[in-house]
Amino acid sequence: MASATPPEQPVPQAAAVPYRWRGDAPEFCLITSTQKAHWAFPKGMIDAGESWTETALKEAYEEAGLRGAIEGPPLGVYAYVKWGQELEVTVGLLRVDEELEAWEEAGLRSRRWAVEAEALTLIDRAELRQLLAVAAERLRSEGACERASG
Repeated sequence: MASATPPEQPVPQAAAVPYRWRGDAPEFCLITSTQKAHWAFPKGMIDAGESWTETALKEAYEEAGLRGAIEGPPLGVYAYVKWGQELEVTVGLLRVDEELEAWEEAGLRSRRWAVEAEALTLIDRAELRQLLAVAAERLRSEGACERASG
C-alpha cells in the first residue's frame, strides 16, 4: 500500500490590529492593499527564526509606519489561499505608541484611523471584521476593569 503524501503545511503569517485611544473609545489603523483596493491590517510572512509577535511588529512598522507593543495573546487565527498555497495568519493586538509621518511603504499604501463602527464598514473580509470585533471587545472589557480598579 502506497503511503499518502502529507498535506503541505500552511505558510505562517502574522498581522497586527493597531489601536490608539481617542477619549473613551479606541481607534483602529487600517491600511490599503498595495493595489489600494481593500482596507486591512498590516500583515506578512513569518521569517525563519522570527516569532509571530516580531513579524506583526515589523509589518506594522514597514506597512503602516507604526511602532508599539503587542498586547496579550493572539486575537485569533485565520487562513486563506494565495499563490496556490494556504496561508495561516496569527493576529495580535498592537498598542500604538508612535506614528511616523514617513515610512517604508507610504508610497504603496494609504493609512487611515477609524472607530470600530466605521472600520467595520471599510473592511470587506469577514474574518478581518470578526477579529476587529474581538479586539474592540477586549479593549472594552480591559477598559471597564481599569476604570473599576482605578
